[in-house]
Amino acid sequence: MGAVVFLATLFLIVAAANLGIGREYYGWWIDSFPGNDILGHFLLMGTLSFMVNYSLAGRQCRIGSWRPQLGTVSVGALVTAEEFSQIFLPNRSFSFGDLAADMAGIVFFGWLAARMSARERRETR
Repeated sequence: MGAVVFLATLFLIVAAANLGIGREYYGWWIDSFPGNDILGHFLLMGTLSFMVNYSLAGRQCRIGSWRPQLGTVSVGALVTAEEFSQIFLPNRSFSFGDLAADMAGIVFFGWLAARMSARERRETR
């Protein structure tokens, strides 16, 4: 149930920003402290990555010789596409800083989910 609430909240945040009404609802938080926008990107996308990776129990995929987590790759691709789509939206602006914060959160929280999943697998043996 918590995952559904989180995804609905994330969807509403993105939709409000795309419609140009986001600042009316959550601009106070962004403006209240320098860096809150970057922190928000890190935590929101990181939480999404954690949830997806944890639900997949740290499952990996193969990209050449690289074996990243499937959830990290999936969330990373989705978030990158969403960030680049902002180039075409009049109420949004693309930012490499936002994208970097997104990716940092995705990778860090994905790693954390994999560690927790691995620990649980060891403990259940």
